[in-house]
Amino acid sequence: MVDCQKEACNLQSCIQRNQYNQGNCEKFVNDLLLCCKRWYDKNSLTGNEAPHTCPELKPLLRQLSSRNLT
Repeated sequence: MVDCQKEACNLQSCIQRNQYNQGNCEKFVNDLLLCCKRWYDKNSLTGNEAPHTCPELKPLLRQLSSRNLT
């Protein structure tokens, strides 16, 4: 099951390496958002709770749209 933990850890590591400047870690932000989208795509009808590493669906979709990742 995809839980996006790896992507979340990669993002956190990047942010720490870059003195908490998220702007230097956009690839990892995008990777996490896309992983979360895949999770929702696979699990939206199952009633499973989203991974704690992922935002709720509506905010996720807004973020994906604002980053042109939809």
